[in-house]
Order: sequence, then C-alpha cells, then structure tokens
Amino acid sequence: MKKILFLAVAAMLSFAAVAQNKGDMFAGGMVGLSTGGSNANVVYNGNVGEKTSEISTVNFLFSVDYGYFVIDNLAVSAGLEYALQAQPSSEVGGKQYFQLVNAALFKIGVGYYVNLIADRFFYVPNITVGFGGGSVVDQLSEQTLSMPFAFGLGVGLGTFEVKINEHIGLTANLLTLTYNYTKMNVLPEEMSQMYDVYAQSNSVSFGLNYGASVGVKYYF
Repeated sequence: MKKILFLAVAAMLSFAAVAQNKGDMFAGGMVGLSTGGSNANVVYNGNVGEKTSEISTVNFLFSVDYGYFVIDNLAVSAGLEYALQAQPSSEVGGKQYFQLVNAALFKIGVGYYVNLIADRFFYVPNITVGFGGGSVVDQLSEQTLSMPFAFGLGVGLGTFEVKINEHIGLTANLLTLTYNYTKMNVLPEEMSQMYDVYAQSNSVSFGLNYGASVGVKYYF
C-alpha cells in the first residue's frame, strides 16, 4: 500500500513539473495594500482618561509586468506601476484630511527562481528599478504640487511563488529593501511656471510588508 501511494505521489509531481526554462515568458500583475491605526487611553492615578486614536498612512500599489527567461530560472521583466500614499495631515471639524502622493513608474527588473519544492514552490529574490513622476494633493488646502521625477530601487528578499499548474503562478512579497528619490515642486502648478523651486527627498526602508502584497502570473 505504501509503495502504491509513493508511486502515485511521484507520478503526480512529475506530471506537475513546471520548471522555469530559457525562452519561457509570463505576464502578470500585483496588488498591495497596507494601513493601520492606533488607540490609546491616558491613565492618571488610576483614572482612565479620554480614549484617543490615530490613523496611519495608507499605501496602495498596482503593477503589471511582462517577463522573459533569458536562461533557466533567470527572468528579466518590464512593466508599469502605480502607487498611492495617503498621509494624514489635519483634522478639522471632526473630518480627517489627507495628503495624497500619486506616482506612476516604468520599471525593469530581474529575478532568480530558486526551486524549493518539486518545481512547484519557488523562492524568487529580485531587483527592480523604476523611473517616473506624479503629484502631491493636499485635501485641506486643495492645492496640487507636481512631482516631475521619481526614482525607486527595490530588492525583494522575501518573494515566494507557488505554481498551481503549468500556466498559473501565485506570488506573495513579504520582505523588501527599498530606496526612493523624489523631486517635487514646492509651489502650486499655476506658480511653478514662473518659479523653478523644488524639494528633493531620499528615503530608505527595510522590513516586513505588513499589508497584503500578492499577485498572479500567466506563463506561456
């Protein structure tokens, strides 16, 4: 009985082998969302004070990619990415206002597929570089500032993929090292045509992606 079970499992795994070979291609997309908040009570001499709450930054990401395996297990890709970051700015009359940062990037990347389990479960470390631009909208003042240049570098250290069949793969990104550079016009659009005044920003982050960051790929 054990021998029959072993042969059946071996046959199933060999039938489902979907290794990433030179010349294979894929198209897919990814959606990411992260947010949160905090609540606190001030306690003084055993008395509980007023409860306070804070809304944290909301991040949304959507991307589409096309990839090609230049050699076995090594893929290069190109695609488009849209990112939205909503940062709490002010609360007026009980209404929360946000500062909205929009960015659209063209990105290129490379990823290596490390086979962990029977050509079905892969660890995919990757590097992605993106260029683009966007805008910053302040809801309270109703002003829009242009962001003529944005650059992003991402190193995916916690990306995994499950191939459910020969053509479909499900991806999750859990750990990323990122560097971002932005050049933003600090004057409203109607004044930026007369004055060339910019602010530059650099940021580095490394850690777990607390929100959902998942995607799907179609291989052909």
